[in-house]
Amino acid sequence: SYTAPQTLGTYSKNLDVSILTANGISGYVYNQTVQYQVKALRLSLVLSDYVVNPGENVTASGTLTLLPDGIPVENENVILTFLGTERVLPTSQTGGYSTVLTAPQQVGRENVRVRVTDRRGLEVENQVVLTTGTLWISLIPQGEVAPEGVPFGFSGRALSLPDLVPASRITLQVYVQGQFVRTVQTLDNGDYSFTHTFPKRGLYLVEVKGTDAEGLKGENSREILAGRPINLRGEVKKLEGTPVATTFTFYEVGTSEKAFEVSTDNEGRYEKQVFAGRFDLEVKLTEQGITLRYENLNLDQLQPYDNLENLVRVDLPPSAFTSVDGTRATHRSVAVLLHPVFTDNFSRLTLTFDFSSYLSRVGDVWYLRMYRAEGWDFWTRVRSGTWINQGGTIDITKYTLTAEDNLRSQVACYVLAEYDPFATQVLRLENTISQMEQATSALTQASGTMSSAAENLKSVVDNMAAIVSGLVTQENMKMLENTLLTPLQTMSQILENLIALQGTSVGLMENMINALWSGFQTVWQGIENLRQQESESALRLQSLMENAFRLMMENVAPREPITVDPESLSLELYQEGTADVYLTVKNNAFIPLDLRPDSTGEVKDEGFLTFSPTLLTLNPGESGKIKVSVKIPRKTPPKTYTGEVVIRDTATEKSVPVTIRVLPSARGLFDLKVTPMMRTV
Repeated sequence: SYTAPQTLGTYSKNLDVSILTANGISGYVYNQTVQYQVKALRLSLVLSDYVVNPGENVTASGTLTLLPDGIPVENENVILTFLGTERVLPTSQTGGYSTVLTAPQQVGRENVRVRVTDRRGLEVENQVVLTTGTLWISLIPQGEVAPEGVPFGFSGRALSLPDLVPASRITLQVYVQGQFVRTVQTLDNGDYSFTHTFPKRGLYLVEVKGTDAEGLKGENSREILAGRPINLRGEVKKLEGTPVATTFTFYEVGTSEKAFEVSTDNEGRYEKQVFAGRFDLEVKLTEQGITLRYENLNLDQLQPYDNLENLVRVDLPPSAFTSVDGTRATHRSVAVLLHPVFTDNFSRLTLTFDFSSYLSRVGDVWYLRMYRAEGWDFWTRVRSGTWINQGGTIDITKYTLTAEDNLRSQVACYVLAEYDPFATQVLRLENTISQMEQATSALTQASGTMSSAAENLKSVVDNMAAIVSGLVTQENMKMLENTLLTPLQTMSQILENLIALQGTSVGLMENMINALWSGFQTVWQGIENLRQQESESALRLQSLMENAFRLMMENVAPREPITVDPESLSLELYQEGTADVYLTVKNNAFIPLDLRPDSTGEVKDEGFLTFSPTLLTLNPGESGKIKVSVKIPRKTPPKTYTGEVVIRDTATEKSVPVTIRVLPSARGLFDLKVTPMMRTV
């Protein structure tokens, strides 16, 4: 064997060749000088960047050459090892190789190693160090809460990792809510500071970003509260304890810009940190389609971290508690109990009822009104005062009614109801008659002449009642108004005739008619007080008007749209039994109804009932009959079956409870009638 020299190059070596056989015979063959070369491989390794950020890509490359001539070595496999993983990189025609490495997410140093063994058995290896670092930036605000509209300070330090070297004299960028606001330069020790003014209350995200001299990047962020934070919490539930889905939206005053929003959870509870200040507060009962908007609500007197509990309590009283005189239907009711912070602290309240979800139940959109209860007790649902008509504005495309309430009381109950013009007129006439009683209470008994005039008046008033009774089914209010004015004009004509016949003897009667005329003008023209008159025949006139009012009440007062006689059905039939029952149906509505009978419950499931006719058209005030045919199939199990006969129109319906007891067709022993027998002798 022979050890090559350490220096690369070409060398000569003399070789003496001799032979030695196994049996000990030896001999000299020849002497020869040979040349040989000492060569080596060189494998370079270069990184595109030796200090990188976590997860950043870096290129590793190099060249494989044969020394001492520097000839590129191609088609040899370079083994690269990084993070415990090997890659095979073949060399190119120029001896080059390359690959892309991804820096680890952890900060630190990692070796990049390459090695190769060529076909001649020459070996070589190389390695470099890749440093994964980052720029660490601290961000410290000067306090927990930043003031509104006043400079607020931040400070921190920037260090290059992994060696914790201060990142001196580098430029940092400051962002607020994702928007660039300024730059700041670090000192020699890496410290920095800056101030920022938050223009208004809110929650802001402040970010600081930078890159050090080695290209290492870093950033930090903090959420900063600006303003005076307050704790808003509570629950929204009906008196029965049922949660009411509610959203509280605080808007900047006079704008549609949201300051913040709070919603209840599935249990009706809510809790959130908000801010003091002035807002337009919108309370939306999402499932009820009711929105209350309190404008310019002043919460500016609250101090940081004050607790504001149960800002608005809500109840949804059933319609049985909120029936409004002069209306035909109550569609929605809401009662509110405001926190004392509302007291004299908001400028205007508007309510919006969205009736799009129950539009089919509204008889006439233009009769919708909002009513407000006087003296409402939130906890007992008792009203001590009257209902005040707040009116409202209809949006025909959004199906909403919006009304305003300027009383600004702590407790209130509001109702969306459908104004009934006929019932309302009856109530107004009732008030007029009450005023007439006051106007005629001091009048004396009339003379014979005046009694005759009173009889004429009775005829006119009775005629008025008859006309009104015949027209209550009409939807046209103007027609009803005219039919009341015409009899009054007739009264004036009678008065003129009496004056012509009786002269001054009817002077007192003229005063009486003037009082009557003024009273009815209160109904139609809004005159509030009836002139006090002294006339004769007071008791007679009072009796006539009360009778007219009674007739109007009988014909105009709200009533059930459909009545059915009998109100329930109860039958006992054997298997395979049949029966016919007739229902008398009356239309009490003001419009014609197309009524269709149907069944529900077990009687429908078993197919017991059929109807004739299947469509019954009734005009206002008209009655008709529906035949209900009952047939029990043979295999129907004996028991009691229940259900309903439902007679419905598109706008209303009436249910008649049905109970059918099915008896077995086969008689048992206890079904037999036993009579005693006498022995014949």
